Amino acid sequence: MDTRTLTAAFSAKGGTATGGEIYGEMTKASFQRVVECLIEKAELGPDSCFLDIGAGLGKPNMHVAVYPGVKHSIGIEILPVIWHVGVNRRPICPNLRGEG
Repeated sequence: MDTRTLTAAFSAKGGTATGGEIYGEMTKASFQRVVECLIEKAELGPDSCFLDIGAGLGKPNMHVAVYPGVKHSIGIEILPVIWHVGVNRRPICPNLRGEG
């Protein structure tokens, strides 16, 4: 999966990191720097489990599912509408969990 697929999956909900309605959003480039730090400092990789509490639409979860390709990427979101939108995008990244 490439970044165009991820961008298309999230842009419909204002999730392009350009003033959308999702609180606390980071740009892809900023989050990529976070991921690089996690790879270097915490050995984030294919055997890792990534947990995002307050996951929103799940973009960080999808990001790490694609690169570095973590074993499990789990997002917890308490707002039902946001959770539902994120879970419905899950099929494009099969190693994401979207349980209610």
